[in-house]
Amino acid sequence: MKFLISSLFAILYLAFVWGCKREATIVLPVVETYPPSGVTAVSAIAAGNVTASGGGNIFERGFFWGETPDLRAEGEVFSAGSGVGEFQVLLEDLEKQNTYYVCAFAVNEKGMSTGEVISFTTTLFTYGDGVTDRDGNFYKTIILGDQEWMAENLVVSAYRNGDPIPNIADGTEWDNISSGAFVYYENNYNTRGKYYGALYNWYAVSDERGLCPPGWRVPGEEDWDMLVSFLGGGTIAGGGMKSKRTFPDLHPRWNEPNEGATNISGISGLPAGYRERHGTFQHLGIMSFWWSADEHGADGALAHNMVLKYYSRGVFRLSSYKQRGCSIRCIKDPD
Repeated sequence: MKFLISSLFAILYLAFVWGCKREATIVLPVVETYPPSGVTAVSAIAAGNVTASGGGNIFERGFFWGETPDLRAEGEVFSAGSGVGEFQVLLEDLEKQNTYYVCAFAVNEKGMSTGEVISFTTTLFTYGDGVTDRDGNFYKTIILGDQEWMAENLVVSAYRNGDPIPNIADGTEWDNISSGAFVYYENNYNTRGKYYGALYNWYAVSDERGLCPPGWRVPGEEDWDMLVSFLGGGTIAGGGMKSKRTFPDLHPRWNEPNEGATNISGISGLPAGYRERHGTFQHLGIMSFWWSADEHGADGALAHNMVLKYYSRGVFRLSSYKQRGCSIRCIKDPD
């Protein structure tokens, strides 16, 4: 009996010592703040990761966020469960084109740890439902004011009714055709077309069978003007329309310096270059040429382009011969 009592006291003593030792070795957890993703005009996804528990239990984790970097004193708290590993929350009801700050936190028995405070700026756009073309290609769409635009260049190879659009690889044939045609830059879909979209002559733009999905159309000058005005005018709107991908990023990307690129519009414009009327390919990485649905000049030989350039934050209106191959963005018809 004495042996059992002695053994029991020994076990209780060891448990007590082990518990004290365990409590003494608990340290603060380690937590990281990830840059927010999916940022729009009204929302963003905050993300973090508890990479180490500190030897204790992570019984709360989440984010401090607000409009000041002094988040622990003035920010709001958004709880995101417990435990180690990655976690995220959706921040909603934000104001467009406003700067916010966020940092992740985690709490164990020892106390609270916070990650780095990271800032982000909301955009001017929200996401639409997207749209699918005649070939089954899906395009992200973005809403800017009263307009909804494709956020990617068109790559469809058939008209709306299913008739194929000729893919003209030969330069001489391209120069001589006076009906709709398209091509991929350098005649290569795998390295160019799937990243930058297709290049269409203006005869494809004006074809009554329609390039854009039902309910969508090629924008005219009035549409482009409304977009440029919404983004602050022609001297700066180009920066807000350009993708921020810049050399040494892999294609698709702009050449340096990609002046003023913020992509605050969500348009994500890429420098697809163009195919000249004589069949040569030019300015990949340097310029983006989008067709307008409107002609230019009394002789009917030219049509308008909207152009972005790697060395400028502006938007430029130029005119091209209708044989030139340029990119296309579609805009949704008003309801």
